[in-house]
Amino acid sequence: QSKICLNLRGAAVDGKTLRFWEIPWCGSYMISEVTDEKVINQFEILPHQHFLDIGCGTGWAVYYIANKLNYNGKFIGVDISDGMLDKAKQKGNGFKNIHFIKSSADKLPFDNDYFDFVICTNSFHHYPEPLKTLSEIYRILKKNGQFFILDVTNDHFLAKALNHFFRITEKEHIRFYNSDEFKIMDIPHMTNFIQ
Repeated sequence: QSKICLNLRGAAVDGKTLRFWEIPWCGSYMISEVTDEKVINQFEILPHQHFLDIGCGTGWAVYYIANKLNYNGKFIGVDISDGMLDKAKQKGNGFKNIHFIKSSADKLPFDNDYFDFVICTNSFHHYPEPLKTLSEIYRILKKNGQFFILDVTNDHFLAKALNHFFRITEKEHIRFYNSDEFKIMDIPHMTNFIQ
């Protein structure tokens, strides 16, 4: 049985922290809830803070963190898929502080400096303009805010094969990025990556 392997790379500027979690190759692509939980448990979110999941899918991570904080705070998930958002919304009837919004990752409908924590897990490979997405995240993140991204990296031959397969079979799949590409992805003023 494969274990979950995660590599951490990060940067900080203007009090905003960006962390890239890489999944080099773990033997399974469908490990979303386990990896989401691992990422979420890396930060200490307080009940009054705002949390955003970009590419939230069915909303698992949004509900996980809301439950962890006894539903005290503001929890938002965005996704471009109506089907995914419908599933996410079905789980949360009655919660006034949990919201799901249709939005692309590169045009987020939020004010500057709004979120304390932003995650993007297992969806970055769907974004056609990754640098624009990263700039948007930087824009909406508060000073002292934290952003975590986790995705498969295209370093191992099996990940490369999987990337090729998904590019043929899934119209939404843009591509997996390799570790070197994640190192050079540059948000304005965020260039000091930690190896």
